[in-house]
Amino acid sequence: MIDELKEGQIVVGRVTSLAEFGVFVNVNGADGLVHLSEISWDRITHPNEVLKVGQEVKVKVISIDREKKRIGLSIRQLLSDPWDQKAAEFQVGQLIEGTITRLTKFGAFARLSDDIEGLIHISEISEKRIEHPKEVLKEGDSCTLRIIKIDNDNHRIGLSLRRVDSMAYADMDWESLEGILTTDGDEAAKTETKPEPKPKAKKEP
Repeated sequence: MIDELKEGQIVVGRVTSLAEFGVFVNVNGADGLVHLSEISWDRITHPNEVLKVGQEVKVKVISIDREKKRIGLSIRQLLSDPWDQKAAEFQVGQLIEGTITRLTKFGAFARLSDDIEGLIHISEISEKRIEHPKEVLKEGDSCTLRIIKIDNDNHRIGLSLRRVDSMAYADMDWESLEGILTTDGDEAAKTETKPEPKPKAKKEP
């Protein structure tokens, strides 16, 4: 039962039900929740992409609320993180090929490899002011991009389309840029900026 469980403990359970927000797993006679974000390192939209009712899974206990009888579980924390190996292949300032996977009002996501996606903030798509990425890009487009930020702690890569062709950016001190950080793929992107190195974009009339 729940009293026998401890945070950090690794146990084997069985999937009892699936929901859009996660999956319930029975461990020691009590149901615990594996939130959608704790199922896999890959981006998934529903647990049924990787799990099914009745499946036996190994989980890690990450939280216990004995008063409310709630158990938080994780499958992801027992899996090797593909980021560690893949991100080592990338460098700030590097040009790389990517495929546009999703457009949002604040930018576009591009797949760089099987396990790694980066964000092209809307301000990094074009030298011209645009209202939405769809004015320039569409899902499925393949394009050359420049890496302008690598955030290893949060598994995020900032990309630029507008800085690809200009030779003026070739010798830029990319590490001095704050770059782009996002709190979540579905939330508005937060940007931290410093004065841009020359050349500066011309102001529109």
